[in-house]
Amino acid sequence: MARIFTVSIFVETETKPTVATFDAKDVKKAVEGKIRGLYLNIQDAVTNFQASLKSLLVPITGATNQFYLPYRSIPSPISLTTPSGQGSYLSLQLQQGDKFFSIKIVFEYDTDWEVITPEELTTLAGWLNSLRVDRINTVSGLKATAIQYANDYITNKNSLEAAQKGVAGLEAQITTSNTAITTLQKEMADNDAAIKTLLAQIATKEQNLILLKNQQTTAMGNVSQDDQQLAAQTQTLKTLTLQKDSGVADTSAFQNQMNINKDGFTSTLNALREEYAGDYSVLENARKAVFDTSPPNLSSCNSYLNQATPSY
Repeated sequence: MARIFTVSIFVETETKPTVATFDAKDVKKAVEGKIRGLYLNIQDAVTNFQASLKSLLVPITGATNQFYLPYRSIPSPISLTTPSGQGSYLSLQLQQGDKFFSIKIVFEYDTDWEVITPEELTTLAGWLNSLRVDRINTVSGLKATAIQYANDYITNKNSLEAAQKGVAGLEAQITTSNTAITTLQKEMADNDAAIKTLLAQIATKEQNLILLKNQQTTAMGNVSQDDQQLAAQTQTLKTLTLQKDSGVADTSAFQNQMNINKDGFTSTLNALREEYAGDYSVLENARKAVFDTSPPNLSSCNSYLNQATPSY
């Protein structure tokens, strides 16, 4: 499908569209993992580019009037409508924070003035939906990895500071770790209950289906994070206890783990920077919450990461 199509893009109930072109081969490249959004070349950007759409697109670095619609910001499957004759279109929801925008992409013709066929549109929609799932999973996975590194870094930092105070410090940290484990176990139980409630709401409230499913995914992510924190706290508790029983407070093991976790967090954030195409503020704030804040704040780190879609 190596064709360039002209499309009219409507946001919400707008009657005046933004006219753009896109090359079908760019979508095919995206299937191979080379592109993170639907590339659009805006026609006559001065008078034609509607502000509502412009605020939702990501500019392509070094290009004029070229943007892309990020696949990671499309929370639900793209649907297609293929009426007889001209006027086939794709419908999708685009998420920014807690807001959702309905977008319709109407296919007019290609560079040879040929209309896209229903079969071609079906193939195109399949590509786009595959890419949407791929980018969401990639970004969500990177966020989860970043949080895990941040949690392990903070846990080892606390243990290092305790070990620096000798056996008395180890004993105090053991008490703190036991308290943290109890708290995490309660949080996990609460999150399990929240998931059951959300599943019940999803079954009965179709109107808020996307938001509820996102909340469910977030709650499941919280359970996973709590499980990771519990494992880290349990392992650290074993190390602290061994050192206390031996009467020797060794800081080197904790320092080595901190270095490993900091490197892992940094490399994961670099991968996220590529996904966010220059919108680095939330990522930098997430980094500061762990490494430039005393004491480090894992909750703030997670909150910053979830400010950019997908919000889990």
